Amino acid sequence: MIYSYEITVPAGTTTAAPLVTELKLTKGVVHRFSLRFYPGPAREVYVSIRQGVHQVWPTNPEGVFRGDDDRLDFDEYLELSASANTLKMYTWSPSATYDHAIALRIGLIENEAGLFILKVLGGLQKFLQLMRVPV
Repeated sequence: MIYSYEITVPAGTTTAAPLVTELKLTKGVVHRFSLRFYPGPAREVYVSIRQGVHQVWPTNPEGVFRGDDDRLDFDEYLELSASANTLKMYTWSPSATYDHAIALRIGLIENEAGLFILKVLGGLQKFLQLMRVPV
């Protein structure tokens, strides 16, 4: 499953009163994360994602994602239970003079068998690359 969110961060949104977007997911394992900053914000749009009071991305509590015409993609392993499957995305842009859009994609696998297959395929791809076989 791929979840897709397009968020517009209003200009002047402060750190003290960020825009909070609920990311309602299903039970499963988040295996892929992709965040796209469109051209224009000059690194003045800030993003963090939390599960409850715990910040999950970036991992360090004082960290934030920001960019300008940048894309951040990484593999992840975050288990979500049926009772704790909503994440919250916090965004702010105190110095911006106009609104900016960002795009978030989250890949989620609902069962262990699917996750196992994904890991095996990833390992096979790395092995083939080491053997210099075009993938």
